[in-house]
Amino acid sequence: MTAATGLALLMTGAAVVHLRHGDPPVRALPAVVLALTAVAYAGVAIGTG
Repeated sequence: MTAATGLALLMTGAAVVHLRHGDPPVRALPAVVLALTAVAYAGVAIGTG
């Protein structure tokens, strides 16, 4: 679960950097998808305890 949280933070940061540098949102999409996937995984890991 800790790794998933770290990955979610890293990918969120990557998406923010893409958008701040003026990249189109499509360029940030893979980072956003991976961040959401990591958050979902962490949520399931917490839920199943």
